[in-house]
Amino acid sequence: NPFVKYQGLEFFGIYEVVSNADDQGGGFFTQLAGELLYRFGPDEQLYAGGRYNTVSGEMLEGSPVMNIQRLSLGAGWFLTENILAKFEYVTQTYDGAGWQNTKYAGGKFDGLVIEAVVGF
Repeated sequence: NPFVKYQGLEFFGIYEVVSNADDQGGGFFTQLAGELLYRFGPDEQLYAGGRYNTVSGEMLEGSPVMNIQRLSLGAGWFLTENILAKFEYVTQTYDGAGWQNTKYAGGKFDGLVIEAVVGF
């Protein structure tokens, strides 16, 4: 999971692979994600950026592949060290034959997220 920061520009990446034991069907999933943010303002309390995340795999070895892709673009403001206000545009899709005959087959959503976070 690389994290690289140069001045106000940050990159964070994720690469994960998970699998079932052979006696549980041997399926596997791979997750890839990348987040690129630019922090600015007197104390870098403002940011803008985007995140892309994809998960792909099969529940059981040889079963149809399932894919989920998510893209979000947004901005935020740390009002204090512990309080963040942010908004994002998010789109997510469910693709692949593994979703057939489920409520997620061909599923997709798009929307705006407005959020306030208090962290400790």
